Amino acid sequence: MLNDYKLKLKDIIATQSFSTGDAITLASGKSSHFYFNMKFTTLDPFGSFYISHLILDFLQQKNIRYFGGLEVGAIPMAASVSALSAETKHPIQAFFIRKKEKQHGESVAIEGIRDSHILKDVPVIVAEDVTTTGHSAMQAVHALQSVGAKVETVLTIIDRQEGAIEFFAEQNITLHALFKADEFMPPKL
Repeated sequence: MLNDYKLKLKDIIATQSFSTGDAITLASGKSSHFYFNMKFTTLDPFGSFYISHLILDFLQQKNIRYFGGLEVGAIPMAASVSALSAETKHPIQAFFIRKKEKQHGESVAIEGIRDSHILKDVPVIVAEDVTTTGHSAMQAVHALQSVGAKVETVLTIIDRQEGAIEFFAEQNITLHALFKADEFMPPKL
């Protein structure tokens, strides 16, 4: 069943989220001739469904109870995985990390967890929709580490294969990708 979900998800990504064209500036600042806008997939009912099942299976294998990442890309992933997990024996709490700490209300950086100190010494997996260099996800990792969470894995839907694996390895973090960018590239003639 999960293999079928992965194939269906790949089709959704290829038709809704993947594009090629002239030089496109990425969040990393790099320029590219291909782009993944994963919001078209993570906010699609079927895309969200398949992503949630694939991620939930991975998190349950690792016995993870907290899952989230940097706003905005991680929010739909974390929310849908958390909702799906409500039907399991071990629900997963979703959260997201603000890029800038909120300047009003409770002024928190980690949203979705009332007391972030409960994460001390707790394994957490960071979510990202597309990973290029890994530096964006490291903002979430640093925020979680600042409250004592143990982050050993970043889970991404797409690894653009532009150095993130090596970058995370230097930080003693594993990058787990559902897909690699080259899986969506047209064959070379």
